[in-house]
Amino acid sequence: MNSLRRISFFFLLLFAVAPLSAQWKLVAPNMIAAISRPYNGGGALINHNGILWAGYHNVWMSSDTGKSWSLRTPFNNFNNSCIKDISFFDDNIGLATTQNGEVYITQDQGISWKQHVPRNPFRFRPSIESGCFVGTANNIIACSYAGDRYVSMDGGATWMITLADSLANQVRSGSGGTAYLIGGFDRGISVGAHLYETNDFGASWFMHPGVFDWDSYSFERDHCDTSIFYVVNDDLAARTNKISRVLVSQNTGSSWSGSDGHTIPHHCGSISAAQNAIFVQTYSGISRSTDRGRSWKDLGGPPNYTDTRFVTAINNNVVVAVDSFGSVWVTSNSGGDSLSYNDVSTLSLLTADQQNDTIGGSVAVPISLNGIGSPIDAELIVHYNSELVYKGTYSVNHLRLDIAGQSWSGRSRIRIPDANSSGIIAYSYFDIFTDSSKKTNVTFDSIFFCTDYSSTRATSTITTVSICGEDILSRFIRDSSFPDLSVMPNPSNGDISIFSSCDLGNVHVIIYDMLGINRGENNITLYKNTPAKLLSPVANGVYSVQVISPARIYDLRVVVNR
Repeated sequence: MNSLRRISFFFLLLFAVAPLSAQWKLVAPNMIAAISRPYNGGGALINHNGILWAGYHNVWMSSDTGKSWSLRTPFNNFNNSCIKDISFFDDNIGLATTQNGEVYITQDQGISWKQHVPRNPFRFRPSIESGCFVGTANNIIACSYAGDRYVSMDGGATWMITLADSLANQVRSGSGGTAYLIGGFDRGISVGAHLYETNDFGASWFMHPGVFDWDSYSFERDHCDTSIFYVVNDDLAARTNKISRVLVSQNTGSSWSGSDGHTIPHHCGSISAAQNAIFVQTYSGISRSTDRGRSWKDLGGPPNYTDTRFVTAINNNVVVAVDSFGSVWVTSNSGGDSLSYNDVSTLSLLTADQQNDTIGGSVAVPISLNGIGSPIDAELIVHYNSELVYKGTYSVNHLRLDIAGQSWSGRSRIRIPDANSSGIIAYSYFDIFTDSSKKTNVTFDSIFFCTDYSSTRATSTITTVSICGEDILSRFIRDSSFPDLSVMPNPSNGDISIFSSCDLGNVHVIIYDMLGINRGENNITLYKNTPAKLLSPVANGVYSVQVISPARIYDLRVVVNR
């Protein structure tokens, strides 16, 4: 966070810039220069749809990966204050927040800007650290260093203020009306920061329970697993433990763990996520993690001060960063070792046919993926026949993979974390009960990972046991009931038919009188709710009708009255 005790590191940076890795190219020397740097902080660099936006005092735009820059209108009445954050809704509509407590909004890709000053009844124009659009161009959330949360629902014309914490450092949009904010208290019994979430455009907020160091300037959300968040902690102002590190939450802020710890000063506060990598800027250059913050690699590249936001990843390999002199640097190979992409054209799903050799049982249908370069979080759809009873899909470590609220009759959406091509990655489990069909199918299709999609599919055919009466026995195991049989009409004037509630197939029927004498036999086929006629006795009386099926023997009664 902001501190006046950083000037001494300036001379270290003078010498750190020179020996940059050859994998970084200087494309715009001293372009994003500062007029003043309050507290040695401020400045921002982002990309939106491949267009770069950067600034200390002025806003600059580049559409050719930083090689050339266009000045996008010096702000009126800016008083040499510095830019704290930049955000764009689309290619034309954007905003910048300032140290002077202003939110500037453009509707024409920075050709002109309109100044907005959210009014604060408790303090005079505190620094607005961050701002973003939430869902629409009219919904904006901004936050101040003093902990204020400003909400506008009319494109910045009016603002509602919420006072919650003693500091709020950055806000980022999710989908729809969802946004996330990091903030907290820098003193007192509640000292520490949290991840906050709103789902109604900032009208109300939920505080996730995990606590992390309050001296944390910026955060990111993982592109592939949106429950993972990263926070950059510099610890220069707080000096809680004099360790600068990246804090990682795997559960949307319920808990946090530290990684990439270094003695201060180290991290600048700059962080940017690509599809398969996270990049942070430090006092010595750029670091990268490809395993969700568990380990980090030094890539060289341009260093900077703390409390800056001067690194942005256009993709896994193209990364742009600004150094402490405002010079723009670019790498096109992820700092020296290009990361492979997952080519959807090479992706394929694999499964295997299954054989069930018992009447009523379970099968485990395997799932494999081929063509994955590096581990990814994959989502896919399981389709199955109604004869199967779906018990869920589980990883090889027995973790359930079905997404809550995403299962319907005959279909379930599953998510496989860290899927790879090393073999079977999951099993879908089914209870098998044979009805009228002897084969059933399970199909996997529609692979989703990060922002990519593949429509490849694989089908497993499950073949059930084939023995006499397996349909009925299987149904009894599943439902604990046999088919119901009845004789109609009853009493009968001579015509007799048997009805069954389910298919029974071929059965043998014997008719006995009350003395147990056989009065006739028939071989008939019983189908569900379809009458099967019998040869009826000649004489009036009460008769026993015995139906011998593969599953069981039925004893029925009928009265003949001609």
